[in-house]
Amino acid sequence: MRHLVSEEEARGRFCPMLGLMAALEADAGGGSADAAVCKGPECMFWRWAGRCLKVGEDSTPVQLGYCGLAGNPLTALLRGRRKTPPPASAANAAEQAPQEVEQEADAPEAELLDDPQDVIIALAAGLEERVASGKTETLHFADLDRELGLVSGAAKTFTAKAAERSKMEVLSEGATIVRIRNNW
Repeated sequence: MRHLVSEEEARGRFCPMLGLMAALEADAGGGSADAAVCKGPECMFWRWAGRCLKVGEDSTPVQLGYCGLAGNPLTALLRGRRKTPPPASAANAAEQAPQEVEQEADAPEAELLDDPQDVIIALAAGLEERVASGKTETLHFADLDRELGLVSGAAKTFTAKAAERSKMEVLSEGATIVRIRNNW
């Protein structure tokens, strides 16, 4: 999850958008390389990563975020493997369909998440996607494991911690399902 960074970490990274602008300005006789550094939350592309936190050096929680230019890294984590793009037109769909099947068959299986911290972060993001603010939902542990790419049984083990992290409340938990309320 190296793409989720603190505001401080972001400010030391290269920004492709500002880099392009700096290069164009340099061609016009101005600009500098310092202009190509991420501006963090001052940028229109910056996105806070929901309620994802990490513990700082002084044991205080640090809010994490990411550059929205390339999309949400949590979504990429939850979606698993990369899919090939759909064909450009119906005319060449027949030609591309066998190729897509071969690429899909050759694609490596998505690695299942088994690290407890990764599982909790993925579950927290998954719960935030599934349980709207002020609502209560009943979720199946097996569905969460499968849809989020978790090892079997991880959702049952870590849902309470993920819900707490996302300021949600576990109302009841059974052997295969859990009822959760989003208190935001």
